[in-house]
Amino acid sequence: MGDYSMFPESNMDKMTDTENETALLAVGAAMAGFFAAVKAHNAGARVMGRQDDHAK
Repeated sequence: MGDYSMFPESNMDKMTDTENETALLAVGAAMAGFFAAVKAHNAGARVMGRQDDHAK
């Protein structure tokens, strides 16, 4: 198995379910994800982005 120590532990008790409909989901809004989201939005797509700040 790979080394996943860089990822934070997930607390399943704090997770919630939410339904959303979108044409593009940019997970991790680094420059490439942000650029793709803006271009898709400008073309008329419904866009969502998700970014977590894991810096401590």
